Amino acid sequence: MSTQSTIHITFELPPKSLPKFYNALKTLQQHVIAEPECVYFNCFELPKQPGKVRIVKIWNQDKKWRKEAQARKSYYEPFMRVVNALETKPKKVEALQPIEGFYFGR
Repeated sequence: MSTQSTIHITFELPPKSLPKFYNALKTLQQHVIAEPECVYFNCFELPKQPGKVRIVKIWNQDKKWRKEAQARKSYYEPFMRVVNALETKPKKVEALQPIEGFYFGR
């Protein structure tokens, strides 16, 4: 469990651009969830903040692996081109590490 890490990425987009964003995200998701190191992938809207979307990914690898191996995968490029053209503010990336003794999962 100690090598597991979680990434939260928050995007701020014009609400009218969400269909284009979700289309690009769906393509990205297909690649990401095919990676054996990806144990969770989900996308959330912030209901009281239209256009604010958060992706949550959990990997069974550490931050070093994510930066050196995963983040360099070519399938991120088309998604980021769409995001860069749409976002109203730069994306916010938060990397979280679990604290021993608090994990619960079914």
